[in-house]
Amino acid sequence: LPSVGGSGSGAPITGKLSFSVPTRIDGVLRGEVRSSALLVVGESGSVDGTLRASEVLVLGEVRGEIRGADRLEIGPRGRVHGKVEARTLIVNEGGILDAQCAVGA
Repeated sequence: LPSVGGSGSGAPITGKLSFSVPTRIDGVLRGEVRSSALLVVGESGSVDGTLRASEVLVLGEVRGEIRGADRLEIGPRGRVHGKVEARTLIVNEGGILDAQCAVGA
């Protein structure tokens, strides 16, 4: 997967990003991310803002909103705080979900 905000300078990325291919976020991102494909927030990834993607896998941390996902999975060390809107929600053992949720069709 293409990676955004890798282990380089550690400086946060701020703004609006849009992807049409599966993408992984490994770093600090503040703002809005839109994807028509899989969006992975990696173990070292931290997003503060809004995610709109067809499929989201959180292995790191998201603070804000995840909207319009067909599938949202929170991994064993993943953390989501804020608001969630998804058709399918999976929280693996050890994952943290501290959010207002709207799940289903």
